[in-house]
Amino acid sequence: VVLQHGDNITTLYAHMRGLGKGIANGTRVKQGQTIGYVGSSGMVTGPHLHYEFRVNGRPR
Repeated sequence: VVLQHGDNITTLYAHMRGLGKGIANGTRVKQGQTIGYVGSSGMVTGPHLHYEFRVNGRPR
């Protein structure tokens, strides 16, 4: 899941096991809304959230 915040700022949420109810590409979300559920996709040892704060597409 990638959220666009404006001013070239995005946040990325990965290793999700599923999306929140009503979440799809292009959906506007509100503060506090569930966007997804923590999972364990990929080469991981357990469930966790991979979070990135990006400016101009680059992690900071």
